Amino acid sequence: MWLGVFCRYPMKYPYPIKNWRQSDEYPTGGNELNADEWAWEFTRRNPDYQQHWDIFKNLPNSSPEVGVKNGKWKGDPWLKQVLENYHGYVSPPALRGETYEQYIERNSEIEYCVESYQDFFIRKFGAHPTDPQESNPEYVFVPECMSENYEEYPREIHLPSKYGLVAHPKTTDEFADKDGFLHQFIDLENFEVPVVLAFDLGKEIGPQLKLAEEILKSYELARKEFGNPIKKTRTRRQEANFGMYLRILDARAVDEDWEAIAAALYPHEDNGYPNFRVTKKLKKNFKTAMQYTAWFPRN
Repeated sequence: MWLGVFCRYPMKYPYPIKNWRQSDEYPTGGNELNADEWAWEFTRRNPDYQQHWDIFKNLPNSSPEVGVKNGKWKGDPWLKQVLENYHGYVSPPALRGETYEQYIERNSEIEYCVESYQDFFIRKFGAHPTDPQESNPEYVFVPECMSENYEEYPREIHLPSKYGLVAHPKTTDEFADKDGFLHQFIDLENFEVPVVLAFDLGKEIGPQLKLAEEILKSYELARKEFGNPIKKTRTRRQEANFGMYLRILDARAVDEDWEAIAAALYPHEDNGYPNFRVTKKLKKNFKTAMQYTAWFPRN
């Protein structure tokens, strides 16, 4: 259903949020914004987020017979409902005139998703649907526990050890207790077995990385409880560069070339042939910035 909406509103993604040449429009350092505010700055520059927002904003807020439960904010389709009249997220798309019942039967052997568009935003982005043009919105992000993704991947690969192979369930909800804590049945006191996770490259990587982090943190917590905590090495996010990352994202969103960005952001640094040092640095920063648009560590 939503593909038809998108086709009526073609647009290039990502689009810039601000004028990248105006440095005073950007925060300058990590301490200027809190974690949620930085997360929003990156999330609203995510091309998928922008595209889905443009789809979402043009959906009707209510429909005859079902009112606000038409799938935009909440509500599920009934079996005999034609999915073209359902305003939630449907993937893969339904066929013209296809009912929900027919859709389920046709996709019985593949993975499919039918949910309200708000639930889709929460699952995919960890955020309520919010206009990317809003600078200081309230209550964008949901608590981490509400945006957990219980997909089959990442899946653990179990290595042999002197304790033998240990069989774990494949998904977190199968071995989470009533409080949501993850339990792994290995020797946490000695912990001689590496943790190996397999990812499905045919699915979105961001949610899988988030789930992988949760699994690893559960090990970390368990080891701490056993009196054998993992030795931590501090990892420093490049908070001083966050404002620069945002400018680079906006510059590339308007197809600015790397040489022009280098000249504007690093006017006193040599970017000449054959090393092109500044261009290489910009591309590295751009890659990091794009990763933050997909998932920003708010903790």
